[in-house]
Amino acid sequence: MVQNYHLQCVAAKFIKRQHLSRYHKKDIKALKLATHHHSITVFLPVMYRLYITVGKAEEAVSMYKQLKMYGDMVRLVKQYFPEHLDATHLQLAKVSDHA
Repeated sequence: MVQNYHLQCVAAKFIKRQHLSRYHKKDIKALKLATHHHSITVFLPVMYRLYITVGKAEEAVSMYKQLKMYGDMVRLVKQYFPEHLDATHLQLAKVSDHA
């Protein structure tokens, strides 16, 4: 119970700090630290639901991109921005070529 409350507070603070805009390196570091200490399967869905609830699906896509969780990113692009799916696949192909 206390862990869930803590995760919700961290998620709310993360979104508030971002003002639902772009990410900063220290915020991504804080997110990775939080997910290191807590189950990523608990934390990321909280963030995802918060972004979707406030109508910011593009921020959820960006979150997964920043964390290099490309499967989840593509899933969201397909669901919320199908017109950008081809461009997303091309961008991921370029990323994998440079890796």
